[in-house]
Amino acid sequence: MKMRMLSMILVLCLPAVAQVTPASGVTYDWPAVTTTAQLGSYLHQIDSGITSGSSNFSIDFTVTGTAPSACTFRVEGTSDPTAWTGLDVTAPAADPLPCTTSNLISIAYKPARYIRIYLVTWTAGDATTKVIFHYTRGSM
Repeated sequence: MKMRMLSMILVLCLPAVAQVTPASGVTYDWPAVTTTAQLGSYLHQIDSGITSGSSNFSIDFTVTGTAPSACTFRVEGTSDPTAWTGLDVTAPAADPLPCTTSNLISIAYKPARYIRIYLVTWTAGDATTKVIFHYTRGSM
């Protein structure tokens, strides 16, 4: 009984993992950009093809209002949500991608069960500046 109670206390004290699974398994919209660092929760791709060695998806980002004066990001992935690596054209360590205008990038044949958007720089243009990232899983 004491061991069971102790186990329950330990589980309740562990930090919650910031993870989201797309409701449809195919699309997901991250919250609007507000600062640098990981954007919202990381994404858990269901049936991502990790066992077959490929993972195909696209990330598009929409800029509305006044364009941000600075915005750069990286698309990162991992098989466990601890050791993140670049999946986009910036991998392994080149300059991050700009997000000052709306655009789309496709990522093909990159195994990743978990995906995140990592904002490297962010400076809003004004109060109307909004950048939202969208994920779409596909077969490409």
